[in-house]
Amino acid sequence: MSEDDSSSATEVPEKRRTWLERLSSAISGEPSTRDDLVELLRDTHSDGLIEADTLRMMEGALAVSDMTVGDVM
Repeated sequence: MSEDDSSSATEVPEKRRTWLERLSSAISGEPSTRDDLVELLRDTHSDGLIEADTLRMMEGALAVSDMTVGDVM
């Protein structure tokens, strides 16, 4: 017996936005690529809106998302 409910099987799941999509829509200008986002983050740091450690953390998070499990290990 399946645990799936037959009514939920017919529903189309809503596309979940990634954290990158949510972050980019929250920042004005809506960057369309990662490079645009990194440039915007660096500009934000230059303007004094975020600290250097915050910028490094966000750039690191973007870099990790491109890594494989083997790279991380």
